[in-house]
Amino acid sequence: MEGRGDAGRGGSDRRRRAPASTRACIRGDQQGFTLIELVVAISLFAIMSSAIVASISSGLNLTRNNRNRAVAANLASQRMDQLRAMSFTQLEAQLGTQAPQTVDVPNPGGTPYTVTTTVNPVPVNSTSDPCDANGTSTNDLVFRVDVSVTWPSMHGVTPADAHTVISPPVGLYDQTGLGFLGVKVLGADGKAVSGVPVTVTPAVTPATNSTDTNGCAFFSGAAAGSYVVSLGSAGYVDRQGNPSPTQTVGVTANTITQVGFDYAQAATLNVTLAGNGGATVPSNVAVALGDTDFQPNGTHAFTGSGTTRSIGNLFPTTAGYTAWAGDCADADPEGSSASGPYWQGGQRGAPVAVTPGQSAATTITLPSVSVSVQQGGVALAGTDVVAVHASDTGCPSGESYDLGATDSTGTVTAALPYGTYALQVTGHTVSGQPTAVLDPTGTTSTPTVAVSVQ
Repeated sequence: MEGRGDAGRGGSDRRRRAPASTRACIRGDQQGFTLIELVVAISLFAIMSSAIVASISSGLNLTRNNRNRAVAANLASQRMDQLRAMSFTQLEAQLGTQAPQTVDVPNPGGTPYTVTTTVNPVPVNSTSDPCDANGTSTNDLVFRVDVSVTWPSMHGVTPADAHTVISPPVGLYDQTGLGFLGVKVLGADGKAVSGVPVTVTPAVTPATNSTDTNGCAFFSGAAAGSYVVSLGSAGYVDRQGNPSPTQTVGVTANTITQVGFDYAQAATLNVTLAGNGGATVPSNVAVALGDTDFQPNGTHAFTGSGTTRSIGNLFPTTAGYTAWAGDCADADPEGSSASGPYWQGGQRGAPVAVTPGQSAATTITLPSVSVSVQQGGVALAGTDVVAVHASDTGCPSGESYDLGATDSTGTVTAALPYGTYALQVTGHTVSGQPTAVLDPTGTTSTPTVAVSVQ
């Protein structure tokens, strides 16, 4: 009986306990995915989703661009048909670059399109535009018609363009007694600048015009005589820094007179004036720039105050501008007079390049001088010292710089532009003629000049 009881209990144990492998399997099912497996799964899903979304977005953009390009091409074609259907008198009224027209085309995106029309007389021997046919007789002109359509968010797609040539009635321009003006505008890189407003005085045809994609603005109906041509784009300057440059030209009957301008988006040079060894810089020191385009001698001085200056309206040039302090001729390390250089072997600092519409920065370090003032052999403290520059071609009226008051040792140290200065002490008579010479070819140390006063 006991044996059967034991056997019965053993059977009961066997019924209650599952095999070890089964228990392990059950535990695995209850645990599910590990954290690493979950992260990997999500990462794979994100990568696959990104690729799918990118493909869909690319396809939609391509479809949208193709649709916009097709609409723009149709608008260009419609505008060209309108121009071809005009009488020649109506077409003449379209001369020049017309104000852009905005056309709203009802589509899912509601895209506005801009239509720009240019009509210019072109000599038959012109290679690209009427501005490259200087002196050509006007009796062989045809009308070149250009239409360009653009739209927002073009994403690198080229505008839809249409071009044609329309011949005027035979003999229309034969010996009319009128001349033509072709105004060509190039940027700092030598490439055409479009959209520049051009005005001719006295008025010709058209009354207003702007340069086209070739940088050309063409005017007709100009009687023989003298005319003033001017440009006027906001933020642009010529090589002299003029925002509204002008040229006076003579027009001859039955010929094309060509006028050229260099005109680019203005750049800015930010200048910091610093004294050698930390010496104080007088507030009224001018800043001079050197560039071969400056007339008449390749330099231009800019007045101002303070140790930081912002010089704008500069024509952008990769060759750069050299800069120094002072506007007297001998303030220029490479300055010269009729008798030769002021400083044999003097050199300006490295040029600073400026780009269209951007700012560049440079620091000009002025030489310093230390002035020691004594009265009766005793240091004179608290007295003001002035440096006076003689007149020359750069500063015909001369210049004066206040160096400040002497300290307890009777000494004042200040920075000055290069040059030769007579030293004066306010309220005192100076003995002799003490001078300070600041030479760009000398050492960088600060010279000391002793001044004796009565």
